Amino acid sequence: MTLENRIEKLEKQNRWFKRGGTLAVIFLSSLFLMGTHESAPPSSGTPPSSGTSPSSSPSNTRHIRANRFTLTDDTGKTRATMLTFKDKLPGLFMHDDAGRVRITLSMTKNGTVFLSFLDQNKKTRLIMGLTSKGLPQIKFLNETGQTTHTLP
Repeated sequence: MTLENRIEKLEKQNRWFKRGGTLAVIFLSSLFLMGTHESAPPSSGTPPSSGTSPSSSPSNTRHIRANRFTLTDDTGKTRATMLTFKDKLPGLFMHDDAGRVRITLSMTKNGTVFLSFLDQNKKTRLIMGLTSKGLPQIKFLNETGQTTHTLP
């Protein structure tokens, strides 16, 4: 493989990473901008209403609670999934046109958060995140899942 071919391949992968990162930012921003949040239950012990009444104050917003959300496109294909694992930790998965998970955003119990990019063979190839101590780290992996480079 020539140097030109290798550079072209890296540039193509970089375009995918940029697209994936942009999609993740857009998706997370849209969730934030929709104003969906968890509010404290009323003190009367009655469950919160499913909507707001015309006489409700603007501070009373509608919220949705679920263990899993699936975002689909117009054709019904799953494009993203947000869920809570059995250990009560959240995860976000973004899918390509073929339904394969290509981007994941997750965290571990010890506080490590990471964004992973997977190739078309469902192999993790790049991991960006923060360690439990808050230190940034980027790992590059080969097609067998072995780390080839780590920054820093």
